[in-house]
Amino acid sequence: DARTIAECKIRYEVPGLQRDPPGPDANGRPIPTRFIVTSPNMPYIPDFSLDGSSVQLRRDGRYYTGDFTEWPQWYHPDTPYLPFVRARPSPEALKTHRFSLAWYNLQRTDFVYDEGSAVRDFGRIKPELGEKVLELRKQMQKKVEEYVESNSDGLAFLELKDLRHCARGMAFASIALTVASQSYNDTVLTFTSFQRYYLETIAIYEYHVLHRRMSILGKTLTESPGILMELVGAVTCDLEVAQDLFNLGAPVWLVRPPSLIPRNIII
Repeated sequence: DARTIAECKIRYEVPGLQRDPPGPDANGRPIPTRFIVTSPNMPYIPDFSLDGSSVQLRRDGRYYTGDFTEWPQWYHPDTPYLPFVRARPSPEALKTHRFSLAWYNLQRTDFVYDEGSAVRDFGRIKPELGEKVLELRKQMQKKVEEYVESNSDGLAFLELKDLRHCARGMAFASIALTVASQSYNDTVLTFTSFQRYYLETIAIYEYHVLHRRMSILGKTLTESPGILMELVGAVTCDLEVAQDLFNLGAPVWLVRPPSLIPRNIII
């Protein structure tokens, strides 16, 4: 069953996603060449035809459909936490969100040029914005350090490497923003890099302390966690992965060729 359904053109090859062979069907009609996208829990379907094989950098320092904080990515078992990245809230909710800085678009007015610099375009973000960046990083860094030290879930060293890596990247980016002069364009890239590291750090942390635990205890749960609309979610062609993400409440979109869509599907 599905909550939403749509045809979709995929502009690249996806491992495990097979196209139906071209030609007429049993009734002599042309076989559809587009894929079918369904979602069991979301009221909309992203236009995946916009997603290309190349990564495009935008003026705001983000990477369009290649940015995992902006667009649902194809699920990969090596990064099972990416579906749990927090999505950008609505403009109204963003005003009071406790870490709204994670989605803030840096403006020229946030940039202060270095006086007397031999390089004309060099400078840094304003001190008051830098303080907010450092405070956001310190709060998350403390949670990570406490979790890694206690290792309450008994994780192996390799299972913690992504969390350590992202927390370290978040720290380095925050330091660069507050003490290292850069051009405005480089500052925008460093700022969005900090935001991505921050959101990815939260996703990994919450995956281990919330979602992974729920997955392990899934067989004993009597109620679904509900749809976690605040997450970016994931797209997949694996029915089992889609079922697992659905059970955890993560937004999920399942892509299949028309031949694999059940005739009795309920929308």
